[in-house]
Amino acid sequence: MGGIGTYAREIALAAMRLGAEVTLMAPDYERDSESDDRALPFQIQRFRGGLHSMRDLPSKIRLARGQVTTANYDIVHAADWPFFIPLALSRRRTDARLIVTVHGTEINETQTRLKRLAIDATGVFGSRTEVTANSRYTRDLFQKCFSIDPKQIKAIPLGVSDFWFGPRASRDTTRRAHRLPDDKIVIVSVARLTRRKGHHMTLAALARLPHDVRKRIVWLVVGPPGESDYVEGIGRLAKEADCDVRILGPLPDREIRDLYGASDFFCLTGVPDDPSGRVEGFGLVYLEAAACGLPSIATAIGGVSDAVVNDETGFLVPPSVNDIARAIERMVSAPDIRARMAEHALVHARTLSWERCAAETYGLPHPTGRDGAATQTMNDFGFPPIVRRHGLENRQFYRYLIALLAIAALSATTAHAESCTRSRDYLLEGNAGSLPGPAEAYRNLFKICQDTLSMPNVKDAFILRDGGIAAIPKQDTIPATAGTLSRFCAAHPRATLRFLGRKELQRGATIGRVVTVSSTGSTSCPQIKGD
Repeated sequence: MGGIGTYAREIALAAMRLGAEVTLMAPDYERDSESDDRALPFQIQRFRGGLHSMRDLPSKIRLARGQVTTANYDIVHAADWPFFIPLALSRRRTDARLIVTVHGTEINETQTRLKRLAIDATGVFGSRTEVTANSRYTRDLFQKCFSIDPKQIKAIPLGVSDFWFGPRASRDTTRRAHRLPDDKIVIVSVARLTRRKGHHMTLAALARLPHDVRKRIVWLVVGPPGESDYVEGIGRLAKEADCDVRILGPLPDREIRDLYGASDFFCLTGVPDDPSGRVEGFGLVYLEAAACGLPSIATAIGGVSDAVVNDETGFLVPPSVNDIARAIERMVSAPDIRARMAEHALVHARTLSWERCAAETYGLPHPTGRDGAATQTMNDFGFPPIVRRHGLENRQFYRYLIALLAIAALSATTAHAESCTRSRDYLLEGNAGSLPGPAEAYRNLFKICQDTLSMPNVKDAFILRDGGIAAIPKQDTIPATAGTLSRFCAAHPRATLRFLGRKELQRGATIGRVVTVSSTGSTSCPQIKGD
């Protein structure tokens, strides 16, 4: 489950535990999830779809406008960007409080001229809208990009699932299972092996440690692969490192929880990813480790400072190799500091529960903390408490949506750029498996994809895993597609264009499905030109 899915599920469960009635709307991803849905205590209404594409926008508008009138909701909550505008267009149909949640990256992605025009035209962040941000950093980024009354936006950190406080295998048992000597200091990292997560920074920092310190360390790297060239580079450097580095790949949460119990501290040294606009809005993984009693070493980027309190629950350092190396050496060499920070980290994680997050978001009566201590009342945060609770709707909304008016009054280019961006990011983050080419090649394909969008007969375009470009034509006739192909090859003589047909679109043009379409059956531009 992705980050937004986790957010929607956990806050819905927490709201239910606080006494609210919850209806969660989510796409079906073309899977039969009825049995899984029945196991949850709240109502789930599935709609046909998956990762957002521009073609889904009209149905999302109808869905939002229809749903808000089906019950006397106290709150309607768009949990992520794709439903912000459909929710705004539904506001005249309900007296409910309207809440939208921002997570970080989507703030940067909505700064194109056409998206901003659509947001402003539809009044997404009007006077009725309450905005919640997952960290102080995300709140400040939002206020920098959008003009809004400060009273309308609150920073509400995410919560930690009770799972991470659950029973673990003993430290000795897990260490024996992974052949971790008792006298070693075990560092653990859990994240997708992708450039912006900064594994290369940790490796470089380990290399700068004094030899005797480095030899005391075992570094466990857990997580699925990202960009193929980056993964290969990390694997090669790990083998060459004068340190015990073990790349374990993805593991189930239960095994990760056991590894946390057998480790001495957590380390994830992310780096700013300015070119793509992606940001670290919060840093939930640090809190999950903290729930297992681990202090952290983290870099001071994005909203990580809400998850790691510097010198209290861990070390928060600038994203530089020297600063990371100094923090690692200090953590390894000072068991008293590790013990103190571990205790504080556990307290911090207990404080940040999902019930606290739901209460602050929805204005529900505030619960006691996990340790039984009373927490603040809702009025301290400025959002009004709910008096009557006829119902509470928390929507599981996914990121792949574009501003509403791009369909009607604005250029469709907005949607196209979204598809190029999403397909590129989907591939580079390793969601389609290891890539056959280097990451730089897919960044170059992004430019070709954007250029393809500007062609008159192209409705939408995507980057393919095998290095081709997929296009949805406006007119799927031989003369029209032949003209498009001629224009494409004139501009990009070494590239390959693959048209998506009606049958393929009928099966659902989700990002995950489209990027794995093969372009090998299409005639490449060099072949057309006889090169």
